[in-house]
Amino acid sequence: MLKAVRAVVAVVYPQRYHASKPARRAVPRPCQRGPEIHRKSGLITNQGGKLSKEGLVELRKANFEKYGLSKEEVAAIALPDPPRVAGQGLL
Repeated sequence: MLKAVRAVVAVVYPQRYHASKPARRAVPRPCQRGPEIHRKSGLITNQGGKLSKEGLVELRKANFEKYGLSKEEVAAIALPDPPRVAGQGLL
């Protein structure tokens, strides 16, 4: 009986009784599909091996060249005084 009442109410007021969360995607997004994507219990798992020491050194070197700051750039950074020292803090 209760199911029938809910069904009738949902038909009469569809926008009020829709699910608040969007439905789960039955098909993964295009970036989450393909033969190289492995899933376990519906979650994407890492199938790559652990980097060797040489590979890790090369990756860090490439990332430092791409994103790192030189010693001169780090020395040129001037940080403001903390609020406590500047007289703006609580103590």
